[in-house]
Amino acid sequence: MPGPASPEAPITLTRRRLVLASGAAIFTAQWWASRTSYAQELVTADQSGVSAFMKLSRFVTGHDNLNLETGTALFAGLQALRQTARQDIATLNTRIAQSQASDIEAFEPQIANDPLHPFVLQIIKGWYAGVLESGTNAKVYAFGNALMYQSTRDNIVIPTYAHNGPNYWLAEPNPVDAMPKF
Repeated sequence: MPGPASPEAPITLTRRRLVLASGAAIFTAQWWASRTSYAQELVTADQSGVSAFMKLSRFVTGHDNLNLETGTALFAGLQALRQTARQDIATLNTRIAQSQASDIEAFEPQIANDPLHPFVLQIIKGWYAGVLESGTNAKVYAFGNALMYQSTRDNIVIPTYAHNGPNYWLAEPNPVDAMPKF
């Protein structure tokens, strides 16, 4: 069995490697383009549903500056998990407006025994924990943007196995003043 290639060995570019690399590059570019435009397409296709969900979300979380991309993903996830999600969101928004409650704490006693109460808690869980379901197969809709990390973000690193925090590669790296000597 041949050993590892020596560092001096030239890498030859065969047609097969070129085709495979080109295919991988094209696939990655298309995947990235579709991923980044997914939230925008969903908002455009279902603007009233996302707007109603964001309105309800601002009320139940008490936060005005919620991430639209996260909200769009949570809304899509809720629709996948619950067929009546759109109607339930509209019903809750109507009840909140009729109750004239100033915040979720004032509205809570009115829906404590209501069948929609678990749905409200699921929305709150989605924003704070970044998941809508429990268990090992739960889909993650937000990690770094989950609300549970926002109040301490300036002092505590979000738990992760990435040494510099989640998405650390997006930031500009620290400059190297002097090259280390080995």
